[in-house]
Amino acid sequence: MIVSAHTEHMTPDVHYRLALQIAEHGIRAHHDEVTHYVAALRRHGHRSSLLDLTLDPTQPDVARERAFGRLPSSLDAITTPVVGRAA
Repeated sequence: MIVSAHTEHMTPDVHYRLALQIAEHGIRAHHDEVTHYVAALRRHGHRSSLLDLTLDPTQPDVARERAFGRLPSSLDAITTPVVGRAA
């Protein structure tokens, strides 16, 4: 398994390596790793419909894989502070 529940392991590099594995073998082949990755994100306060879609086995694999691929940009939007706004 390449994903840990620790914050320091929820890096873009971990996401990228898991994404490569999903691209090669499909999301179902990496169910446990994806589940651990999403659970770690949720434990650290991330909430997104993309997380839900990524884990939903009733959705087509291609939709789940696309949702997983969009996670980094959605998380950046949540965690990147907005600068330059007047208070």
